[in-house]
Amino acid sequence: MEPDTAQFALKQWGFLRVQFVLSNTLTAADGLGFEPDSLHWARSVFIPPDKTNGEFRVQADRALLAQFVQQVHAEYQELGMFGPEHCGDADQDFTGKVLILRPDRLKDECWSPKNQLWYGEGGFGCSPTSSGRAVYATCLGDGEKTRWNRADFMGVLDERHLPDWAAEKLAELRGPQQEQVDSHAQGGMELR
Repeated sequence: MEPDTAQFALKQWGFLRVQFVLSNTLTAADGLGFEPDSLHWARSVFIPPDKTNGEFRVQADRALLAQFVQQVHAEYQELGMFGPEHCGDADQDFTGKVLILRPDRLKDECWSPKNQLWYGEGGFGCSPTSSGRAVYATCLGDGEKTRWNRADFMGVLDERHLPDWAAEKLAELRGPQQEQVDSHAQGGMELR
């Protein structure tokens, strides 16, 4: 197998499609003959129970397929994406926390850790016990504000994994809110 086979496939079809097909293939093969890391990575993708999934499998020699899976997994590792291993307790309130967006919610060209970290600002979906789904958040990478559903996030980032660039942006976002809370606590009013 050529060393750039995975790069070609990823450029042609993107991570989402390639990962889906490989996950589906490995799940059907019960993971026999594949490295545990690659298997864990492939099994992290949700494959809906569907009769047509058999059409989305790679038919290849197991040794070649294992090499290809390793190449794709290595390419994915190079992106440095956040995963479930970077999360704290998933059942906590999202308000005022750094959240990890699931990579499959992003376009392939946006797959980077900077697009995965979001600051949860509010919405009924922030509460794990609410029937609401809306989570209003700000991207720590570019400052975009948008609405997501609670299920779009893996969970709350364990602060041990917070990169320096994200800590700076987080301090900016939390700073003005904390000043307002302090002024209200003192009974004062501040106009800006």
